[in-house]
Amino acid sequence: MPQFSPVAAPTQNCADETPQEDSFVDEFGFIAPQVYQSSQDIAPAAFAFAGRIGANDEAETHRFLMRAAALVTRKLEKSNDIENLSGYLLQTFKNLL
Repeated sequence: MPQFSPVAAPTQNCADETPQEDSFVDEFGFIAPQVYQSSQDIAPAAFAFAGRIGANDEAETHRFLMRAAALVTRKLEKSNDIENLSGYLLQTFKNLL
């Protein structure tokens, strides 16, 4: 499974306008650093799941994973009540597929 780099260059966090060198904005919006790291951690499981259901396009699978990361970031912005970030992110990814 290939290791993907961030989709876009580092950006600023809109909340406090201070540069966040480990934050990213992609086509789905801001992705929090801890969510992006979690997406990289679960990538092997996500790609394996995608392959099992017949979604073999790695680029499209990566796109769904980044979309899930952006959605989870939105959830964290509203309420910080996610106890298992990796599990929540993987389930969000599965729901998108």
